Amino acid sequence: MSWRVAIPSYRRAQRLKEATLSLLQQHQVPPSLIDVFVADTEQEWEYVSTLTPGTYGKLIVAVPGMGAVRNFMTDYYNEGDHVLFIDDDITGFLTMTDAPFDLCKFIDQAFEQCVTLDLQLWGLYPVANRFFMKDVATTDLRYIIGSMYGVINDTSIRVTLDDGEDKQRTCLSYLKYGGVLRYSWVSAKTKYYREPGGMQATRTLERQRASGLALLEQFPDLLARKDKKDGKIEHRFRDRR
Repeated sequence: MSWRVAIPSYRRAQRLKEATLSLLQQHQVPPSLIDVFVADTEQEWEYVSTLTPGTYGKLIVAVPGMGAVRNFMTDYYNEGDHVLFIDDDITGFLTMTDAPFDLCKFIDQAFEQCVTLDLQLWGLYPVANRFFMKDVATTDLRYIIGSMYGVINDTSIRVTLDDGEDKQRTCLSYLKYGGVLRYSWVSAKTKYYREPGGMQATRTLERQRASGLALLEQFPDLLARKDKKDGKIEHRFRDRR
């Protein structure tokens, strides 16, 4: 394994212990490869006292804010490093079949395919629902959700948003490398927006709408506006090729 695992976590020490770290242990990911990033020294002590020693490698004090911590983690690793970013509340994986899922083998192959295709970013299907999934890997412009994705680290790709930073990263990587790699036959299981802590602790409708408009302004050729009944601004991706 020539990759590392980066987990940003905010006020979710117990959830990280029960969900993602437990999941990685089940899939036999070596703890020495796992880096946990927290927002400040106060949370550092909470995580040290909560997490089980030996289930992770390093605990790193980063900075608060989703966009800021993503850039911090990008700068933490070397240019060209293979890094798997995964959220702290992932409980499992859904594939199109009931066959055993070998996570480490999958990650190895995803990075190998990125190298072969000269791409920088890979990810999973954004919805854990077999009805919508397809047994394909695509390289056109498709949403790479931030709950779990891999990068060949490129410190020039910077995000500026706390909401929609994964959409911003998707577009930036697509523009620079000509595509993004998405596996539409596998998805991560998580309760998006329903767990305490994390981005929910600071997210507001006003901030989400502002980020939605900023994305449309930044990528007018790649994103189309989609208004939701709850007032949020969503987007449809449009491959300009």
